[in-house]
Amino acid sequence: MDSSIVNEIYAFLQICNVKSGPAGSSISGNNFSLEINLIAKHAYTCGDNIIEECHSNATSGTYKYKSLLWNIFDKDISASDFPYPLEKVKWDGFDKILESKDDLIQRILEFVRTLDNFTPPYQDDDTISVNLIFVKKVFVPPEEFELTKMNIIFNNYENIAAILWNKVCDKMKGYLGEDSSSLFEEFQCLKDFVETIVKETTSWRTYFNEDCEMVLIDALVEVARREFMSLPAVRSCNTYRK
Repeated sequence: MDSSIVNEIYAFLQICNVKSGPAGSSISGNNFSLEINLIAKHAYTCGDNIIEECHSNATSGTYKYKSLLWNIFDKDISASDFPYPLEKVKWDGFDKILESKDDLIQRILEFVRTLDNFTPPYQDDDTISVNLIFVKKVFVPPEEFELTKMNIIFNNYENIAAILWNKVCDKMKGYLGEDSSSLFEEFQCLKDFVETIVKETTSWRTYFNEDCEMVLIDALVEVARREFMSLPAVRSCNTYRK
């Protein structure tokens, strides 16, 4: 990465889950538990174009609200491979760098206090689970942005394809019958249900444009057709025809 590129790190919180005591109660006082999950991301930006890449996830620990101090928080973070210096960040919505590490803790506590009258869906304990997300904004020129985007796609392609292929396999198992009379019709439908699975699975589509999507669909369809042709009923039917 070009050393002349300007980098900024922003931090913000996101509620993952809220639990509480008896139905109808709310989290109150200063002694509820707070579970903090750390997420580090790079956000590569070029003009209006942005693409994010997750760098690391870690659960820093669970603390009582009234006992959450920087030295306790820092001890857990130091034990992980979290990549960002937490004292040099801008809080979401503010352009000023936080004055100290303690200021970061104060922002976290102020945020969760807004949940005081929140009625949670669970009743087994009093834990608030939050994602503390750090996004490092990396401003890059157009050529580097496109190269970075393609590298991210390449690094994620195999994992994404494997996840989608598992869904296709499950679909094939439930869809393809043993009745040889319907094999031709089922074979004709392979592309349709592969396409449907890919388009319905939206979580992987952050990095891919339509061209990438079609390449992925075609690759999965080709594998599905080979799998289809290896089914015992299909092999038996082909042997009989020969």
